[in-house]
Amino acid sequence: MRWFEFCRKYIVGRWRTSAGKSRESMADGLAAVALAMVQRGEGIPQDTDIRLAFRWGIVPANAGEEPPAELRAAYEWLTTSHRPVLDLADAVVIEDVQYRLSYRLDGIRAAGET
Repeated sequence: MRWFEFCRKYIVGRWRTSAGKSRESMADGLAAVALAMVQRGEGIPQDTDIRLAFRWGIVPANAGEEPPAELRAAYEWLTTSHRPVLDLADAVVIEDVQYRLSYRLDGIRAAGET
């Protein structure tokens, strides 16, 4: 199973019973990890666009819908460039995941409780 598919299934299972803030926290945390769970290379969208497209894409109400125009390119790229979940066993990938969870998009260290 690939990362984006896994996240969609995970969110569907938790969405109905989660409060709004919990939903937001889950989506944001998974979006941060998504930056490490994509294949980097030519034509990669900005990290902020990937995160926004990811967050839009995992909301159950958006399933089967076309992404908004401003997210379309990043969403299409994301859905074809995400890694298999098994890549989390790769030390390089897991180190990137740890980095993504520890630092904000602007490169500043995240708060200690993050």
